[in-house]
Amino acid sequence: MVDDFGGSKPIFSAGVIELGCMARTRRKFFELNYALPNAIAHESLVRVDALYDIERRGGELAIEERTVQRHNEALPLRESLHAWLKTPRVTLASGGASAQAIDYRLKRWPSRSRYATDGALPSDINTVENAIRPVWSGKKHWRVVAAERAGQRAPAIQSLLAIAALNRVDRAIWLRKTLENLSTCLNSEVNSPLLLVRAL
Repeated sequence: MVDDFGGSKPIFSAGVIELGCMARTRRKFFELNYALPNAIAHESLVRVDALYDIERRGGELAIEERTVQRHNEALPLRESLHAWLKTPRVTLASGGASAQAIDYRLKRWPSRSRYATDGALPSDINTVENAIRPVWSGKKHWRVVAAERAGQRAPAIQSLLAIAALNRVDRAIWLRKTLENLSTCLNSEVNSPLLLVRAL
């Protein structure tokens, strides 16, 4: 799951399915409404809250049951939201805050709606972000423990390990495979996200 990060595009071209984050798109309208309350931002938040209500009710369901629930409830709401967003966008001048928030949401709409087709897919990245936040927030302190470069790398590696754990991937096996792949990959692939995916 990504949020328009350009560095992820090579993974998608290699066949990994792209998922967009519902919380990130909601945040744009929350910030807009907080800065200057308006009808478009408020209505968008109401509609997204209805989608999150479906997620709350489906949290304890089996994957198959959650898939049915999302098909029956979330997909129609998302289709309605998509049509509604297009209507005010026609009348808004490009560059305005409301137009930018709508454009951000409409961009990559398929990837941001994909979760509603499968009960096994997450609707947002909040769980991952909460898992890696303690690791990432400590990075400034770790720079004084050893060399500065080591302090910069440690939170990145630990974040990846936390994500592996959330995906029920054995972290030791994944790390070993990644290091093995690193020794044989091309120089041009060292910074590629594909290196990490191959180990999964």
